[in-house]
Amino acid sequence: MRFDCSASTKTACLWLSQLASLLGGTAMAEQQAATTLGFNAATPRIECKLTLQSKSSTQLLTLALIGAADKQRVVAVPHPNKGTADSSTQVELLAGQRLEFLGAVDLAGNATAIALTAAACADHEAVVKLDGMKQPALLIKVLNQSTSASVSLVLLTAESKPRVIWTQTLSSQAANGAGYQTVDMRLEANPGNALDIVLLQHELPARNDRDYMPGPPLLLRFRANNGSYEQQRGHSK
Repeated sequence: MRFDCSASTKTACLWLSQLASLLGGTAMAEQQAATTLGFNAATPRIECKLTLQSKSSTQLLTLALIGAADKQRVVAVPHPNKGTADSSTQVELLAGQRLEFLGAVDLAGNATAIALTAAACADHEAVVKLDGMKQPALLIKVLNQSTSASVSLVLLTAESKPRVIWTQTLSSQAANGAGYQTVDMRLEANPGNALDIVLLQHELPARNDRDYMPGPPLLLRFRANNGSYEQQRGHSK
């Protein structure tokens, strides 16, 4: 096993390889180093190292890819002591070969539109300001091309022990081009509760389907319920 330094920060890569060297420099030592730093599977590839800052605390959270190339998945590993990863709180998000951190949102804040293309992790590191947020959460986009090309979104709580509270496929496209995609995402007010998540999706025709007649866009609404989000039936139009 070798750590993928090209897709990691210099600090993170040095962090892994130095520990592996201290443990003997063998493949087993590298695996032990990855486990010591909180990764529960082989070949961690650090995609984004987040520093979550509020007035009362600073937390570190690493977003990484683990597993073999054809079975990669995205994990989030918190560092409660500003440096020591806690493997017991590692959170597996989704299967995928690439991830993008889109930023933080306040689920108890004002209604807002979400830019689905605005990656917020430059050079594999990002400082996330949580000041003033009553219910902060992190938006992570996961790309998976193992079967069909699909893009999913994960909403993760910005806590010392993060939890996945919502996942949804934004787009999916088969080899012939058929599928669907999300063209708009908004957080909308739900008085007395966390903001609703609203997606606007439309179908994609197969490349050779000349007689394709698109139906109306589909409006999907998700509402907070007991700590996670559930789709509301009867909210498509």
